[in-house]
Amino acid sequence: MNILLIVPPVRKDKEPNRFPLGLGYVAANLRNMPNISVRILDLNLARPSDDGRALIMATVNDEIDLVLTGGMLTVFQSISSITDMVKACRPDLPVWVGGSMAAVMKEVILGNSAIDGLLAGEAEYTLPAFVSYLKGDLAGEDVPGLSILRDGRLIQGPVPDRIRSLDELPMPAYDLFDTAAYSKGQADIIASRGCPFKCKFCYRNFGNLTIKRSVDNVLAEMVYLHKHYGVTTFKLEDEIFTINRKYIKEFCKRIQEELPGVRWMTYGRVDTISDGLLQTLKAGGCYGLMMGFEWMDNDILEDMGKQITVEQCDTAARLMLKHEMKIYPGFIIGAPGETIDSVKAVESFCLRHNICINEWQYAFLTAYPGTELYKNLIRDGKIEDEYKYLIALCAQGDTKNLLNNLSTFPDNDLRDLRDSVVENITNYFKKRD
Repeated sequence: MNILLIVPPVRKDKEPNRFPLGLGYVAANLRNMPNISVRILDLNLARPSDDGRALIMATVNDEIDLVLTGGMLTVFQSISSITDMVKACRPDLPVWVGGSMAAVMKEVILGNSAIDGLLAGEAEYTLPAFVSYLKGDLAGEDVPGLSILRDGRLIQGPVPDRIRSLDELPMPAYDLFDTAAYSKGQADIIASRGCPFKCKFCYRNFGNLTIKRSVDNVLAEMVYLHKHYGVTTFKLEDEIFTINRKYIKEFCKRIQEELPGVRWMTYGRVDTISDGLLQTLKAGGCYGLMMGFEWMDNDILEDMGKQITVEQCDTAARLMLKHEMKIYPGFIIGAPGETIDSVKAVESFCLRHNICINEWQYAFLTAYPGTELYKNLIRDGKIEDEYKYLIALCAQGDTKNLLNNLSTFPDNDLRDLRDSVVENITNYFKKRD
């Protein structure tokens, strides 16, 4: 079986700089299966002016048996367009989609595109059964994560189990992609999957069970990227890295032994930050943490399920400033209960803790399908047409642009509030420097 993996373009207004980890894992898993050949068509890296039509026509030939692609829900329109172009070349060629978009809005996606089916869950677990289904050896209802439309009716397989031993998985197939074009001295990796917290606005790709790779396994990938692609800066894309102190101590010790001089950053959580943790991270080469402060209002934080307080945010930021640890902040605007005071509190917090922010770092609250926030909007009748909402979500692009406004401020006023805070903070640091 000859399988073509297509990487869809993302964030077309920016230079591609993030290796497609999800499809990298898919490629690695597929080529370890018997009688399967894998080819890559990376439209994100190519950025063709015709959205890939010529490249698809040149690549999709009679030898290809299956096209796989995937990504976040916000690339639905791009993937739908890619599917149409594939079908124009080979109407009989099946196109299947995975990634986080395959787990939500299934009837909407399949009913409004030429996509043949969706495969949700961790691909390393679902692909063997899926290949058996393609060969006719297994019914669709028996394939974990599978979703298809049959005579207008949604057919689904069982909910996929989680993979408990991530160390058994091959690392992404970096050699099949133009990894050097993506890396340019830096790379993203994932040391764990899952997040135990249940923020109402956050879509968790892997659910609430956190499963970690061993330190040995993570470092082997980092050493490989350092040796073969000259990577000296890493971003650990874990949803929450700073929760396991024992793991952090071992990781920081080992990375200095095996990759001295390498720098890295990751995601933190304010109620895990302490003097001791920051000392360990700093000694291990960590230079910064992405911190989801979100709101400077305890009522909103509680309502959104963050399970943190403004006081904890203050403590974490103060300690990071003390240890000269770079803060990559995440703030959100537009929640129910948002006030002038809660917005101004974000500005005050940033000035107090020497944090400069941009539009992306002070994002608009967005209801993503699969989140509790989205389900509540559906329940309350605030989203009536899910397909129209999906198209609007794709058009929004990044959360620096407004889609949902759950505050009492008019849309333009909310935009002006956010922009004024960003501008005030930016001007303050410009004058100071």
